[in-house]
Amino acid sequence: MFLNEYSELPLPALTYLCGQCNYGGRVTDDKDRRLLMSLLSIFYLPQIVDTPDYKYAVMISISR
Repeated sequence: MFLNEYSELPLPALTYLCGQCNYGGRVTDDKDRRLLMSLLSIFYLPQIVDTPDYKYAVMISISR
């Protein structure tokens, strides 16, 4: 798959590729596969390529 040939990042296709095709042989339980697809949908976001310096989480300081 050549991602540079697309005008937009094909996130649904990448999610399917990583969740169903790559791990399909390793994740045998339907519930585990559903969980994997759910987790990928959380992390595969348009913001990861559209937003410079995108962070999945903001670290906070906890003083003791």
